[in-house]
Amino acid sequence: RHKVHIICGDSDNWNPPELHQHMHAQLADSVLEIIPQCGHMAPMEKPEAVNALLLKWLSEPQAEKSIRSVRLVLTYTCGRS
Repeated sequence: RHKVHIICGDSDNWNPPELHQHMHAQLADSVLEIIPQCGHMAPMEKPEAVNALLLKWLSEPQAEKSIRSVRLVLTYTCGRS
């Protein structure tokens, strides 16, 4: 099992925060971060906020992480049609 970090913007109309909250509820070991005043493209709109959240998450010694966990969230939120 891998801890999953879910990040979204509070103004995301493509994948609204409610969708991310549902995903968070379905993933037992997940963290949900909602960035204020941010839309669908959080890494482009608020790169400092996204980087800070990822660095905080990646620095947690007790959390087992993998690139697969990051890909899951990116694929779900960015690859959705």
